[in-house]
Amino acid sequence: MKKVLYTALLLALSFGAKLSAEQVRHRFEVPVHQKIQHPKQAMPDEQAHAILAAMQQKGSDGDKVLVLTAGVKDKGITTKQLTPLLKQFAADPGKLVSAKFAYPYTVDYKQYDKLKDLFADEDSKRELESYVSKHDR
Repeated sequence: MKKVLYTALLLALSFGAKLSAEQVRHRFEVPVHQKIQHPKQAMPDEQAHAILAAMQQKGSDGDKVLVLTAGVKDKGITTKQLTPLLKQFAADPGKLVSAKFAYPYTVDYKQYDKLKDLFADEDSKRELESYVSKHDR
């Protein structure tokens, strides 16, 4: 978990944000003790496509994290809608931070294990799996 927080902090700093490690944790991760209430309804596909288009306009993974988190926050999303968004990242760290952030907003969260295939690094796959299992109690 420290590795992801460090990565999130580096991503935040890469786009000029002045965030502390605690602010990154608060912004991008759900506390383990907090019960997740997944939404029942997903955003319309058009809205997911708009997030994708906005992400495609950004050059850095840090900027893409900001677009994805702003677009998904407080809305429902399906794993099918999330997949092309996560594919926009050049590297696993931004993808992992975004996947963790999106998990509480995912309607079909039981399908989340399929997203592991989007990661190149085995450590990232394990970390996502661990994150989901901790929050899926």
